[in-house]
Amino acid sequence: MPVAWVPAEAHAPAAERETGPSSVDSLGALAVDRDPFRLTRAPATTAYSVERQTQPAIPLPPKPALALVGIVWEGGHNPTAVLTGVPGIEGNRVVRTGDVVAGLRVRQVLATSVRITGMDTAWTLTLLGLKP
Repeated sequence: MPVAWVPAEAHAPAAERETGPSSVDSLGALAVDRDPFRLTRAPATTAYSVERQTQPAIPLPPKPALALVGIVWEGGHNPTAVLTGVPGIEGNRVVRTGDVVAGLRVRQVLATSVRITGMDTAWTLTLLGLKP
C-alpha cells in the first residue's frame, strides 16, 4: 500500500495557519496573559509584598523549666519519678517510663536521673548532688 507524503503546514494548528508566525512581543504578552506556572493559568489572587516577608515569625512557647524532685527506685522494679515545672500542672507530678504529660514523654527513669523528650527538646534531669 503506498503512503502519501503530507506537508508539515497541514498539521499546524488552525490559529497558526491563519495568522502566520507571531512576533516576539506578542509571544511575551501571551506568556504573561496565560501564566504557564499556575495550574489555573490565571494571575495570583494576592499581590506580592516585601513588607509581608519582613513580619516577625510567631514566637514559639517557652520551654518549661522542668526539675526532678525525687525518684522512687524500689530495686529497679517499676521506677517512679516526681517532677515539677510540667506545663499546665500546678505542683508536682508523679510519672513512670512511657507516660506522656502535657506533650512531654518520659523516656527512661534511672536510679539518679530521668530522660524526657518533647517540644523539640530532650531533657536529662538529675537529682541534685548526684551524677548519673
